Amino acid sequence: MSFDIHFQRFEDGDAATGGGDEARRVLGPYLRPTALTPERIERDGSSAEIYGLEGDSMMVTRIEGDGLWDLLVDAARAAQWAVMPVGYPAIVFSQAMLDALPEGLDEDAVIIASGDELRETILAG
Repeated sequence: MSFDIHFQRFEDGDAATGGGDEARRVLGPYLRPTALTPERIERDGSSAEIYGLEGDSMMVTRIEGDGLWDLLVDAARAAQWAVMPVGYPAIVFSQAMLDALPEGLDEDAVIIASGDELRETILAG
């Protein structure tokens, strides 16, 4: 699937710092170094490109296969990042994360629990 998914932490309605170290810890075993940006993750015959993982957010694009969705959810949950597919409502993992979203971004936001739910939410949108 070739769409962009942004991951970012929010606190009290504003963008917040942090999360990159936690996400990198989860994704680290699946990162495949490349000579240039982006980094790649590979798992169970699936792959995706990742931009910006060294900072306080990341973007994932060019997801191929179904084997990465749980991994992306695990990384986002560890980093306390909301998931924001371009052109779709925000996706979070708890009411507290929903409450932390900026006004407007919280409209139509969805609380999910798994990679399957993430994939299904995006595909249904």
